[in-house]
Amino acid sequence: MVEKLKLCGECSAIIHAKDRMYRHEGKIYCFWCGLRVLPVCKDCHELQSSKDDLKRTSDNVKLCKTCMANKTAVCYHCDSVVWNGNSCEPFNGNVYCSDCYHENFIRCYHCDVEMYQEDALYHHDSYYCCECYDEYCEEDSYGIFPYD
Repeated sequence: MVEKLKLCGECSAIIHAKDRMYRHEGKIYCFWCGLRVLPVCKDCHELQSSKDDLKRTSDNVKLCKTCMANKTAVCYHCDSVVWNGNSCEPFNGNVYCSDCYHENFIRCYHCDVEMYQEDALYHHDSYYCCECYDEYCEEDSYGIFPYD
């Protein structure tokens, strides 16, 4: 049996019957051209009805509304859209991107509790929560220094 070959409407590459392809407005596109020029979600690879159905993440990836809702979060501090695996959720229940999280939160050297950086106390090259500082750090010539 002779296979009927199709050509991509964008790059003219041969598309075999077993190849993944997209059909849109009467044209056929190879998988890679479809991802590049059509309103296709970069995660689930489903063709959307229009480019307005796609939203961009902070790293400029276009996602459909379903993938956006299931796989991303919005940073509480800067409003950027981040992948769930790249976000942090500190004790206050808000989601932060990694950059904002590390700019605003720190962990106690002794008990590893998360806290706002401005609540941390510095002693001998480490940061402590108030409870651990009171229990484990002695007053010395360094004194108590809040995190700056």
